[in-house]
Amino acid sequence: TGMYGKWSLGLKGTSGAPHRKGFDEFLGYEDQSEAHDYYVDRLQTIHNGVTINVDVDTTQYTHDLFMDASLDFIERHAQSESPFFLYLPVTIPHAALQVPESSLETYLDEDGNSIFPETPFEGNGYAAQKTPLTTYAAMVSRLDHDIGRIKGKLEKLGMDKNTILLFTSDNGPHAEGGYDPQYFDSNGPLRGMKRDLYEGGIRVPMIAWAPGMIPQNRNSDHVWAIWDLYPTLLEMAQVDYSSTSTDGLSMKEALLGRTVTQTHNYLYWEFRFREVFKQAVRRDSWKAVRFTNSDGSSHTELYNLDQDPGESKNLADKYTERVKELQELMDLSHEEPDHKEFHISWIDR
Repeated sequence: TGMYGKWSLGLKGTSGAPHRKGFDEFLGYEDQSEAHDYYVDRLQTIHNGVTINVDVDTTQYTHDLFMDASLDFIERHAQSESPFFLYLPVTIPHAALQVPESSLETYLDEDGNSIFPETPFEGNGYAAQKTPLTTYAAMVSRLDHDIGRIKGKLEKLGMDKNTILLFTSDNGPHAEGGYDPQYFDSNGPLRGMKRDLYEGGIRVPMIAWAPGMIPQNRNSDHVWAIWDLYPTLLEMAQVDYSSTSTDGLSMKEALLGRTVTQTHNYLYWEFRFREVFKQAVRRDSWKAVRFTNSDGSSHTELYNLDQDPGESKNLADKYTERVKELQELMDLSHEEPDHKEFHISWIDR
């Protein structure tokens, strides 16, 4: 098991450290707040079963280090013919907009100027950037190229017929570091972005690739969530997880293009940001979003996603019983974190 990129579930010395979560190899940012800078003098790795610091050349783009380590990981396991799990939580594109100059050329005119209408970003905790749109586009293109390198490596090594490649995002588009998500229509027809519990903040696409196993050129609108990946991958790897506690459901049948028999009764999200606690529940086509302020006051909105995927028509006043039903699911699903102050400060970053 190998992981390269951004970790955010626990620092060394805690129960959430990478080496205590099943990873044999790791190179990356153990503290996700440090992952806003792509030119650093140290990262973390696993050595002799524990997480340690490792010096890094500050002129190297850390994303490139993670990609090279991932390709090396794949090659070594191809030679040993041993099964592997590779987790690649890439750091681009993220709030700080930085990329090597070589990636910018596609989006510059003959005079070296951006082809986009740029508004320079002066910096406010994130790196200043004269051409945020150009840099963002270049970061996406660099990542796209690098995922192609992984796919190409698997094909070259003859591993494409017994490897599953999944690519997705942890949230919707952001509006930090000078980036304007409206320019590239980053959330499409959906409302909201990162830190919102509207669909634009939490609904993301996934690309699945496994020649001979996952049907090609097919789209699926089956509703599933990131916590379903764990049981899905275990089942596809023919690992018995019947004794494992998980909220997820295997979506193997959905990936294989078959009729899905297991579906969630509902899906639940929550997010505490600054003074507002947000909760959302989706059951079938109905979606409720509740906002609770620090003084205890709250309001709930209701949407029918089949008829209104952009969540533009609040139906809470019309369907009061439906609102009550979904609010009860919110109350049932919420658990107070053990370390509330740490939980809040981490999310505020």
